[in-house]
Amino acid sequence: MKNAGLTAAGVLRKAGIACSRLGAAAVLLFLGATGGASAGSLIAAWNPNTEEDLAGYIVYYGTESGKYSVEKDVGNTTLFVADNLTDGVRYYFVVKAYDRAGNVSGPSAEVSGVPGRPMLAAMRQKDGVKLVWTRIPDAESYQIFKGSDPYVVPSAPAATVSASVLEYLDTQYVSADERESYYTVRAVKAGQSIHTFERVGAYDMQLRSGLNLVSLPLVPQDSTVQSVFGNQLAGGESSQTGTQIRLWKGDQYDIIWRYQGPAAPEGKWINAATGLESASRIDPISAFWIRLQKGQPDCRVTVTGLVPTDSSRKITLAKGFNFVGSCWPKAVSLKSSKLYQDGVMKGGVGSGSSDIVRAWADSAYVSAWVVDGTGTPLDGTWMDESGKKETAIQFRPGEGYVIWIKGDRTNKVWTYPNPAFIKP
Repeated sequence: MKNAGLTAAGVLRKAGIACSRLGAAAVLLFLGATGGASAGSLIAAWNPNTEEDLAGYIVYYGTESGKYSVEKDVGNTTLFVADNLTDGVRYYFVVKAYDRAGNVSGPSAEVSGVPGRPMLAAMRQKDGVKLVWTRIPDAESYQIFKGSDPYVVPSAPAATVSASVLEYLDTQYVSADERESYYTVRAVKAGQSIHTFERVGAYDMQLRSGLNLVSLPLVPQDSTVQSVFGNQLAGGESSQTGTQIRLWKGDQYDIIWRYQGPAAPEGKWINAATGLESASRIDPISAFWIRLQKGQPDCRVTVTGLVPTDSSRKITLAKGFNFVGSCWPKAVSLKSSKLYQDGVMKGGVGSGSSDIVRAWADSAYVSAWVVDGTGTPLDGTWMDESGKKETAIQFRPGEGYVIWIKGDRTNKVWTYPNPAFIKP
């Protein structure tokens, strides 16, 4: 069996369970208050292992790191609720897997959390998108709402489950080949809503063989590369054969690749410079590269997370190249982006004298710049590189961009608006 990982919605997320050659499981650990001064709860939920002889899982937890006072055999289920925990106290969790022959894996990476506010999390699974949430006191049932707009909750629920159920699997996401869906859950008592969870979503990104400049359209509940992508991307026995993720660090790339081979740490993301398991995290406001190696086919990957509700994001643009993510689940036009209005990008009468926005188009960049200084109605118009027509570039969910700030100007703060707050 392999090592399994724990994730914390809003706290942390890691993965990997080990027992002989048992495959890795991505595990979520997240927080939720159950009411009262000393009645918090923590929920662990994980993607199931795929081995035919898998029999179940054991959850261990306690208030000291490395020492677990509670051991629970939860059987072949992927959800465990630790109830009656003390608010304000940190609890430490690991998970082990076992097979029908009685072989038990080594422990997962340890994660910890402190009981807090109610939370809802989304997890991508082979058969759909799984929602898990924390218990709400006095709830008699939970209503699940699903829609295609990240900022509009449908009027009617897609499903209703009893108060004893804290999960829901949306198999329609896979069977209907959906690209994006957004969810929330309401706790109901006597026909009235007593709590509505924050909205979460699942979004599919289309990747092509070779380089892809991408970003996260949702806020991951744990931003480690292992948690965001798990085993969705093909691995290899070296950095030249496994899928690469390249994170720009201002003067060089942090290159991470997915190992897939006969030895440990099989299925893990490895730092190419150190050869160790990567702890790198993905910033939702940054763009990064995913390189599908030669021979790897085009594919889709699903990212999950919270729907961002900030009215805007403040992004500092430095001299030179800035790798910027769309960071919203809806498109924003350059005109509405405030890049020109905030004065963070210098315009001009031609692309040569202007700052540039670049988008990656399969194998090359396309560019846009803003007209300024002409004293005509054209000022503020975003043009393509030729200057002969308006650009088709806009900030799209899941895609990444490069903003090239020329000259020696000091850092500028760009207030990038949430499209949900932009008035038509």
